[in-house]
Amino acid sequence: MAKIMNFQMKNIKTLTGRKGYGCTASLYLDGKRIGTYADYADGGPEDVEYISKEAEEAMMKTIIAYAKKVPNKFVINLYQKRPEQYKKECEWFRKTHPYIPEEDITKETMASNSIVYIVSGFLKLYDAERQFKKFSKKGYIAISVEGNQIFAYPPNYSKEQVMAEAGNGNVYFSLDDFNIMQEV
Repeated sequence: MAKIMNFQMKNIKTLTGRKGYGCTASLYLDGKRIGTYADYADGGPEDVEYISKEAEEAMMKTIIAYAKKVPNKFVINLYQKRPEQYKKECEWFRKTHPYIPEEDITKETMASNSIVYIVSGFLKLYDAERQFKKFSKKGYIAISVEGNQIFAYPPNYSKEQVMAEAGNGNVYFSLDDFNIMQEV
């Protein structure tokens, strides 16, 4: 099952709203259900319900750890152009998340401190895993994903050939490859 830093979504139901595609799902961290997520694709913010304050804090710590490793470069560039906005957002974040250490409040973490960022990454990984399973049933040995393109590699390819052809794409040879950034 796809995981990012021991974060998973299960019971995913996709839907079409006025503003595109959304989903509802159960949220899991370290194998335990911590809440629910809903994006109704109506232009409004996502709806997240945690089962406890501790679950919410654990999820935010995971989001911050993920943001450190996969920062949103677009927002970082905006912060560099708008230092006052960055300063205000840091102040707000400190007040609303006092359990996050000061050294973890950086441009990288502020640029990606919403659950939406890790959910988006997870849904892409989840979709790639579904595609991998489909291609595996047909005998393919691996897939690579680059942007919205998925390439499948036949059994007569070696791992070296797959890696050479994949270029900058993410390559998946087994279901274990969908458990990424395991250490928090």
